[in-house]
Amino acid sequence: MLSTEYQKILHRTRPVSGRHPMAVEKRAKQFAPFAALKGFEDEIHEQEIRYEEKRILPEEKLEELDRTFHMLKEGMEVEVEFYLQSPVKPGRGQYYTVSGEIEGVSGSSIWVQGQEISCGSITEIRSGSFHDLAGM
Repeated sequence: MLSTEYQKILHRTRPVSGRHPMAVEKRAKQFAPFAALKGFEDEIHEQEIRYEEKRILPEEKLEELDRTFHMLKEGMEVEVEFYLQSPVKPGRGQYYTVSGEIEGVSGSSIWVQGQEISCGSITEIRSGSFHDLAGM
């Protein structure tokens, strides 16, 4: 049995609002996610990135890289591995690999895919062209 309080309203019709209903687009905005802490997502993403210290290469490897660097010419297809210092973590950075045609060579840098790579940050240079040059 229902209490007498509910008996009074049980058979009533549903009340109709006097205001116009809110548009679906506006209603959806109420439930959209928001960032309560500005910059928090960026900080979390920054913590997920693995930074490392720059590896110290043996003298033989440095000499090999120097010889290879002096053989580079514009238009050669290469794959270059290099270290890039982090702008936010001093003394730490990441290793990247870029493949493509050399767009420019200077005394201390090369340009591959629009990116300037300094000679001191290069850890590996690979190219099929070196085998062709060695055979000459």
